[in-house]
Formats: sequence, structure tokens, C-alpha cells
Amino acid sequence: MSNFINLTRCLIFSILSFGLSIHELVESKTVSNADASIIKTIKSNNGEIIDCYNIYRQPAFSSPLFRNHKIQMRPSSYPKGIQLKDHRNLKLIQTWHKYGLCQDGTISIRRPINYQPNLTFSSRNCLPSQGVNNTNEDFAAITPVGDNFQGGQADINIWNPLTEQPKEYRTSLIWISGGNNQEVIEAGLEVNKVLYGHDQPSIFVYWTADGYNSTGCYNIQCSGFVQTTSEVAFGSKFDHISIFNGDQFAALFIIFRERSTGDWWLLFEETIIGYWPHFLFKQLPVRATVTAFGGQILNTQPNGRHTKTQMGSGNLPAEGGLGISSFFHRVKVFDGNFEYITPERVSVVVTKAGCYGLKLDQADSSGVKFYYGGPGFSSTCQ
Repeated sequence: MSNFINLTRCLIFSILSFGLSIHELVESKTVSNADASIIKTIKSNNGEIIDCYNIYRQPAFSSPLFRNHKIQMRPSSYPKGIQLKDHRNLKLIQTWHKYGLCQDGTISIRRPINYQPNLTFSSRNCLPSQGVNNTNEDFAAITPVGDNFQGGQADINIWNPLTEQPKEYRTSLIWISGGNNQEVIEAGLEVNKVLYGHDQPSIFVYWTADGYNSTGCYNIQCSGFVQTTSEVAFGSKFDHISIFNGDQFAALFIIFRERSTGDWWLLFEETIIGYWPHFLFKQLPVRATVTAFGGQILNTQPNGRHTKTQMGSGNLPAEGGLGISSFFHRVKVFDGNFEYITPERVSVVVTKAGCYGLKLDQADSSGVKFYYGGPGFSSTCQ
């Protein structure tokens, strides 16, 4: 177990400030309807504007690495057990869908709203690791035991609890890592007001090839992740959020490595979103050595105390189950044979037990189920 903990131990990485400057550079191309890359523009009543962007004019293709790259619209093969939904059949819709859809051959890009180009934010810094808390990030997560993973999946409960400071973020996500944790891809739900201009959860992706140092970015801010869908816009709001002791909503995320190419694909609600090309990495084109599932928040320690930013639903798992505490359901991994399996053993990682928690519920053929989260600052969290 100690070797496993050492494997997932996070190095102390520097805080990046590339975020909004790159965001401004890349996304500003979508702001003018005179830009020939924009095929169509959709406006919703919540202020969001979605540009339907020529798929070959997306930011990934601004890099020489992509000069001769042909977009793969779908994997040539899938791990056993994946069933794709019919086109345009998402159970969870983003609000802008009510006002129009982008056509085939385009991708949907949300225009930045009220972001501040002079305000930088902290990037993600590390993977969850037990007993190591050298950054201001707190985790409540599980890490399946093993060192050969070809992907993972989970249903992630959608909540919108408190974020105290604009510079703080909260995420519920899947981590995939290789190369001594230097190569990482992430996908899930995030609230990040600095980045998106609102404080509601939205789908995000992230990647780095050198331990969150000088490579990688959020979403499609830089050359990296290749978006193939026109149905989902990163940073856009969902139409449905879970209610305390009421209706619950969850989003299915699947990440897997394509056997023949080494590309890593992302599916959301079993709809293909896009992929991280193999040439971004050295180790990940072969396998991942770490997978993790859970919650993460950034604690800026306002007024010298722990932040009130909540994780999950804002309630500790001990306070109750479904409808009270946030959950991950159907947590499974793809093993070295590209088969869905329920992890036999997992390590639970909680870096601030008085602030946030995690409770394993059950594990069966459908996967691992757990509850997680918490309120942040309280009598037990200073």
C-alpha cells in the first residue's frame, strides 16, 4: 500500500497564471460574427452565446503538432460493454439547447461572459494523495489499486453548493494519470467563476504532460483536446441541478484509451465529446498507472481560515445518503484487457477530514458507489 501511496503522491508544483490570457487569445476568435470560422450563433435567455465553429478551425489546430492531423470523429474500437446513444439523445441538456443546435461539421464554443482578462487563477496542481497536502487543494476521492488502467467511468451527481471566493473552484471529476503522475487528463463537472463568468456547474476537461508545469490547459483553450461534438459546450450551464431531498441528476462520464491509436476518448452521457491525441504524451498512449474519482476544491484561506467553499452537495456523507450527500455511482475501470471491471480494492483519500468526507456505500457488478463532500469551514474545519 505504501508503494501505491507513493505512486499517487503529488509533487509540489508551481501555480500557473496562463489561464485567462490564453482564454482571451483563443476564445476571442469566436466573438466576431465576421469570422468565417463561425457557421451559426445561438443566444439563450440566460445570457449565454454559443458559436457553432468550423470543426477544423478549433484551437487545437493552431499548433504545428496538428499540421497533418486528421480529426477522428469516433474511435475505431471500444472497450467491451460500451453502448453509444443515438445522435442528439442526451438525457442532460445544457440550457442553450432550447434555442438551437449546431449542425454536423461544427463544434459548439461558448463565448466567455464577464471574465476578467487581468485576473489570473490557480491551475490544478496535483493528484489526490493521502497524507500529502502541500497545496491549497482539498480532496475526497478514491483511487483503485493497480497500475494498468485503460480508462474509467462514473455517474457524477450534479449539485450547486456554495463557492465562497471568486478565485476558488470546486470540481467532481475523474483523474487519469501516467508517467509518474506527470501526464494527467481530467474530466468532470466544475464551478469556476473566474474562468466561466458564472457559479454553476459545467462540464470541463483538462490535461498536462509535465505535472501541471508548463503544458496543458482547460477545455480547448490551447492545442490539445480535440472536440468532435456539436452538442456540448464547455463551460455552459445545465438545465437541471439536484435538489436537497428532491430530484437527483447525474452525468455519466467515460474515459478510455483506444487500443490501436493510443488516443484517449471522452464520452459524456455516452455521447462522444472528443479526444486527447496520443502525441501529447509519452506514457499514456500505452496505459495509465493511476485512476481516481472524487471531489476537489481550492481553498484560498480567506481571512486566515479555511474556506466555506463546499464540496459535493455541501453535506458530509454521515449526514445522509441519496438526496442529501453527493454521490459517485457505477464507478468502474477498464483493465489491461479493455474490459469493464469493478475495482476489487480502492484507497480512500480525504485530505481534510474535518471539512470534507467520503463514505463507501457498496460495490457490485454495476460498480463502486460512494458518497462524498462537506461544508468547508465549520466548528470541525478551521
